[in-house]
Amino acid sequence: MLSFFSGSRMEKEYVLPYVTGGCLPVVILRSEIAAQNSVIEVLREINTLWEHPLSVQDKYRISIRITALWHTFLRNLPDENASTCSISLVHRQRLQLMLSFIYEHYPEDIGLADISGSANISAGECCRIFREHLQTTPYQFLTEYRIRKSVEMLSGPLAISEIAGHCGYNQTSNFIAKFKSIMGCTPAQYRKHYE
Repeated sequence: MLSFFSGSRMEKEYVLPYVTGGCLPVVILRSEIAAQNSVIEVLREINTLWEHPLSVQDKYRISIRITALWHTFLRNLPDENASTCSISLVHRQRLQLMLSFIYEHYPEDIGLADISGSANISAGECCRIFREHLQTTPYQFLTEYRIRKSVEMLSGPLAISEIAGHCGYNQTSNFIAKFKSIMGCTPAQYRKHYE
């Protein structure tokens, strides 16, 4: 919700630097602290809107409130949290280049050399940056992103084999196995449960 959609500029530039690398693993909001209480109030307002059938205007109100919430939260982030969020500018730029490459090319047959090449770094440096800032490997991140995109497609009319192809899988069986390992069920079971 904070990033609007996977791969958005908001996610890449303003959300991932704070929510990756263990920077903000947990933040407890306390109502007795004015700035934190305003965040709690916005969360309550969003929850109230969400509990009722949403009009287009309500969806915009929620988006606006989420942006305001994120702004308030970051503006009032305690100094000890802010100091742990200091991803080096070079690493941040490289990570953004690699994430952008994955977001744009996930349906294609891409590998570690392609991902690292998008930031003009070695495969080893690419793996170090992913491990340090996202606690995962480039391949695992790519796999999870492909599965997230497939989940979005499962609400539509495409056949599972077509979704597999659109998400970078040449073999439907490989797609089903990866989906099940991440989501805990097959794509067909997921589709049936969430129809």
